[in-house]
Amino acid sequence: MKVTNLEPQKKRKNRLNLYIDDEFKAGIDAGTAASLGLFAGKEIDEAVLNEIGDEESYQLCLDKAFLLLSIRMQTEHELWEKLGKKSLRKDIGRTIARLEELGYVDDRKFAKLWVESRSHNHGSNSLRTDLIKKGLKREIIDETLALVEPDQQLEAARLIVKAKDKAEYSREERFTKLAGLLSRRGFNYDIIKKALQKVE
Repeated sequence: MKVTNLEPQKKRKNRLNLYIDDEFKAGIDAGTAASLGLFAGKEIDEAVLNEIGDEESYQLCLDKAFLLLSIRMQTEHELWEKLGKKSLRKDIGRTIARLEELGYVDDRKFAKLWVESRSHNHGSNSLRTDLIKKGLKREIIDETLALVEPDQQLEAARLIVKAKDKAEYSREERFTKLAGLLSRRGFNYDIIKKALQKVE
């Protein structure tokens, strides 16, 4: 068997029409053709045809992963969950390994950026819950949250209190409403107590 033509598809430039012995065989990803070294005139056998199917499956999985990453950074756990709906486990494993190699999937980096972007208005309890939901390992969560300084958390809590405090609140209302707000935001008791000292 011989590859007689590889022509770009009109509507999808990253896809190619593969012709074997002058007959249309399949539409394949340009990455599949490149990784298998396919070109017009190349002799192939059944084994290569099977490889094309396997490689095409992997490329589709990789494309889906890049689409997800274009929306926002993803944890390894999130990719396994989202890709697992339509992709094979072997393709997902290979895809994640490749993305880690390229630096697009890094759970420690994800945790650090997540905490940095939310620690100004959320407490460590809330941040821990978020990271657990993202499927991060406990050691990564503990390492990341250990970098959050208590003074930073206290300042964040005080700013929230300052923004939400109202002159008409009684002492009891102020404590109940503001403490409840800070608790829902994930701040621990010690931080809440210190933050409220400014308004009592």
